[in-house]
Amino acid sequence: MRRTDAIATTRDGPPVPLPATDLAPPGLMPYALTLVGAALAAIVVVTVAYPVLPTIAIDRASPSETAIALGVAFWVVFGFAGSVRPRDLAGGAVITFHLPFVSAGTILGGPLVGALMGVISLTELREIRRGPWYGVLANHATCVLAAVVAGVVGHAVDAAVGDLLPANEAVHTLAIGIVVAGTFVAINLLLVLPVVALRSGAELGSVVRRGTTTLRVTLPAEVTLGWLMAVTYLSVAWWAPLVCVLVILAVWDAHARHEELRRDPMTGLLNDAGVQPLLEAAVVESRRHLRRHALLFIDLDGFGKLNKAYGEDVGDEVIRAVAGRMAAAARGSDAVGRQNRAGDEFLILFRDLPDDELATRLAWRVHDSILRPVRVRGASLEVTVGASVGIAMLAPGATESLDHLKRIADERMQAIKRAGGGVMGPQAIPEQ
Repeated sequence: MRRTDAIATTRDGPPVPLPATDLAPPGLMPYALTLVGAALAAIVVVTVAYPVLPTIAIDRASPSETAIALGVAFWVVFGFAGSVRPRDLAGGAVITFHLPFVSAGTILGGPLVGALMGVISLTELREIRRGPWYGVLANHATCVLAAVVAGVVGHAVDAAVGDLLPANEAVHTLAIGIVVAGTFVAINLLLVLPVVALRSGAELGSVVRRGTTTLRVTLPAEVTLGWLMAVTYLSVAWWAPLVCVLVILAVWDAHARHEELRRDPMTGLLNDAGVQPLLEAAVVESRRHLRRHALLFIDLDGFGKLNKAYGEDVGDEVIRAVAGRMAAAARGSDAVGRQNRAGDEFLILFRDLPDDELATRLAWRVHDSILRPVRVRGASLEVTVGASVGIAMLAPGATESLDHLKRIADERMQAIKRAGGGVMGPQAIPEQ
């Protein structure tokens, strides 16, 4: 194996700034507020132009105004069930489980009910804890706009070809449900993915691919659930959708227990079992699809001495704090893991990079976040640890194995550790 000279980079000056594409775009707040204004205007328009459909009445035999109001109230309250099971995916993506509720509410009550369901079913603590206020508002505004457009399109399709659709209510509802869900998802992607690409520094094509990959897995199931909730509400009783969701949540809990096996219990980061499939996929993507990735091996400097000086309880607090900082410093398209073999070693997979320079800058951001003091023992004690970071680039068309990639990252991490800490690399993987 022929090795090229590694390049060690250390820095005594101010932090290296990340490119503008990796920071929150300057126009993000105006864009968010524009979305909010558009969502409010859309609600006003559909309130005037599209009355609530009588099919949402809690008692279909007597669809009075009271029964319709009770039906709307039921679905709005029921919509909170869409926010109880957000699930973090490897790399930062989240499945929020709100599509079935928005779809069912729109089918039964029209665009206005769909908009209300969009606001309610998307409300959960995760977004409040993680996002800026304008990001939270923009998230809900996007959902409202998508629900309104989906409801209007579904209403138009029903009016235009309603006579051509099967007379069977279940089949008719399924056809409209597919139109509503498809439109809802398309508008969401149109409004959200470009912003995600700007914030993460990833290419738009990469963000679209990852977003649609997740959708291909979840969309059929969520459309089916939305249809089941609407059909059982119409053909059985108002309480029937509750049974559907309880069954789904039971299945989801079983899946969640399986997912826990892929997570480090102390930090919540991916463990080796969770990271391995992502690394293998990254190798294939680079080889076949000419995409550029970077693997970082990270070791905490001085952690052993800190553990001995203050005890394992402080060490555990530091590990959790550092893990959270690394997850925050990585982009939404990346994956962060804690290696099983040692308590103070981590890895990060930076995916879909435009060049090697961004990998270095992102690595320095992670490094600097680790070096900030950590307050432990109820903030009564402040401690610090260092970090050594080794980077191995997986260049487009690379044919190297995953084991070789890991070995390069580990060697560079060890080399920069001997030099006193910092970041080493990156450059293309050496030829074999």
